[in-house]
Amino acid sequence: MTRNTTRRVEVATPVFDEEIKGRVIRIFRVLMADNVKARMQLADGTYTHVKSGEEPLNAQEYFMEAGNR
Repeated sequence: MTRNTTRRVEVATPVFDEEIKGRVIRIFRVLMADNVKARMQLADGTYTHVKSGEEPLNAQEYFMEAGNR
């Protein structure tokens, strides 16, 4: 799968509000814990599935369900 890495624009900004900062951190924790579609790049440039042995967590599904509560 190709990625849009040549035309992508990324922006960073400080987050001063503690409530919003906590929410952002929780979002990143869920994203980093996603183990359903997680891949690891090997030294030869190929990817392999990450097998964690933990309960499956799909971040996209998690946030879709959380948005409906």
